[in-house]
Amino acid sequence: MTCKECIHYDVCEALESNGISKIYPSQCGCYKPKSRFIELPCEIGQTVYVLWAYTKARKKQVYPATVYALRYDQKKNNMRVCVKGEFKMESYGGWYTHYYQGTFTWENVGKTVFLTKEEAEKALEERNKK
Repeated sequence: MTCKECIHYDVCEALESNGISKIYPSQCGCYKPKSRFIELPCEIGQTVYVLWAYTKARKKQVYPATVYALRYDQKKNNMRVCVKGEFKMESYGGWYTHYYQGTFTWENVGKTVFLTKEEAEKALEERNKK
């Protein structure tokens, strides 16, 4: 174990001031190995944009959704982004509100779930070209 493996490495005062953590990182009270931390793809409460179609017969569109949870699915052994939202859609001659709730694996962020509307619209355009 070295100081370079610590999450505090770039801002460590002990490293600069006395060099003790360079020699004895196991005795540093702030030492936390980078290998034990993950970076979350988004935050709870954040608006994300989902490519979604109400039925298979309809084309996918970009819909906003709110992240309400980030969780680990033990059965599927993966991390999931849980979203919910409401979308207005025209059907049967009128406009209706459809409420949506779903989960996506973290690997889907950037594929079917996007952090910006522009990214989602660009991905939708590329899919429609195929």
